Amino acid sequence: MKKHLEDRGIYITFPQLIVRILFDLGGFLLTLLPAALTLYLTDVWIGSGTLIPLSWMLGIVVCVFVIHFYQFYFVNYNAQMNADRMASSYRQHLARKILSSSIPAYESQNKARIQYMANDVSAVYTMSSYLVTVPSNIIKVIVIIGLLFALASPAIALTAIILIPLYMVPNFLNQSRLEKLVAKERAAGDAWYQEFDVILNGKVSVTLNKVGDYLQKRHDKTLKTYLDARNRQHFFLLIVQEFPLFVTTLAPLLILTIGGNQVVLQNMTIGQLLFSIQIIGYLFNPLSEVSMLHAQIVSQKPTFDRVADFLALPDQKVETETAACPKIEAHNIDLMRSEKEVLFHVLEFTAQDKGIVLIHGENGCGKSSLFNIISGVFPRDNHHFRVHESGSFTCEKSKLSYLFYPNFIFTGTVQENIVCGRAVSDAQYQELDSVLQLPPADKRVTIKPENLSLGEKQKIYLARTLLSDASCILLDEPGSNLDEKTERALVDYLVKLREQKLILVISHNAYYDAVADKTYEICKHQMNQV
Repeated sequence: MKKHLEDRGIYITFPQLIVRILFDLGGFLLTLLPAALTLYLTDVWIGSGTLIPLSWMLGIVVCVFVIHFYQFYFVNYNAQMNADRMASSYRQHLARKILSSSIPAYESQNKARIQYMANDVSAVYTMSSYLVTVPSNIIKVIVIIGLLFALASPAIALTAIILIPLYMVPNFLNQSRLEKLVAKERAAGDAWYQEFDVILNGKVSVTLNKVGDYLQKRHDKTLKTYLDARNRQHFFLLIVQEFPLFVTTLAPLLILTIGGNQVVLQNMTIGQLLFSIQIIGYLFNPLSEVSMLHAQIVSQKPTFDRVADFLALPDQKVETETAACPKIEAHNIDLMRSEKEVLFHVLEFTAQDKGIVLIHGENGCGKSSLFNIISGVFPRDNHHFRVHESGSFTCEKSKLSYLFYPNFIFTGTVQENIVCGRAVSDAQYQELDSVLQLPPADKRVTIKPENLSLGEKQKIYLARTLLSDASCILLDEPGSNLDEKTERALVDYLVKLREQKLILVISHNAYYDAVADKTYEICKHQMNQV
């Protein structure tokens, strides 16, 4: 069971669960005291015509206060704190999985769906309650049935037993239907979230291009589909949950009728009848709670299945890295756009030791795809890669740094965005600062609204890539959004750096032609050295 839960992002230890159940049962036993007092005061004091002393009244007030304080702190507040910890652990494991998962496997995922999983933790809170409520409430039901047999009437106890199955029947009869409706609602929610994300993050471009009306219509259409699916799911869920409430309303009246007859027949006392009516609520409330939670768990099954599928993604393989430069060789291979469409053919490509290797080609010809194959962003499968007879591809792994797009910026200083917690000396940082003319190191970066220009962000991306201790660097359009002076300084820096590292550059700028040790051109679906 523990593994089954952890596969779905639910992390709780057995001792934690036992402690929560014990706290819950302790609160339940305390709530039985008022019913016991009702039986005692009615049959012993009132039945004998004796006045109840003031001290008893004060004792009752203290007793009720203790009961509610215990329920508030040790049951309700403790349950909330534990649920919050489970939700926090769930989100931590999602973030850890994002960072540890294989890049190709992660890139195949719907990012809006992952965002939705991280934002919506209602399933975790439901499961947190369910894990404690079900075993605890089963014990409560057994205790109450025993009390009804012992202190009330067998007829009332048997009536309660007959009503118990009615709580769970609707859940199990409609479970499959509910799961299908929820799955449709989640899929529609993903589609809406994607459309909303386009508007949310592309607002400026949307407004400047005057396409707001078009995107609004797309958004409203997916939103309507989502709400329709959600309403159908909620309507069915409420039907499933309403039947137990119907039984909960009916049960006390049935108990009153049966118990009243028992009192008339002198098989029960008034105190026992009042005790039965009061305690019956403690029986059917747990049953109703279990029934409703079970319906919610069923409705959350598609969410847990999604989480399980995501957490089951393969992790990035940890490969041994060396300080030596890599050896990258390709002979008679095709890089593919799909399993049937070739981007370009490579007859002979070699990059090794040190130096600058420049790659030219028109937009869309597949230059970045080559970098993605070398770095492992793309898997070497039939969708991206094909080796002909006598062909081969070798990429001896070393420490590699890649100027990849889209890149990232986070809230913090410029220096924190560049260094990212790595051990970088002041001299290294200052050298790149002088080359790239970085924004002030202590400047605070904000995301929304952004306070960096495109050129400033490109400088941060470059500095982050170049400060790596990698022996091989892949630079995809490094001069993008840089002014001419800065790009000339960057080229001069790379000329010095090539004495220590292997640098592969994709660029259309003629600056790199003059300094490249080797140049490859992709033209008419062929890569050739020029």
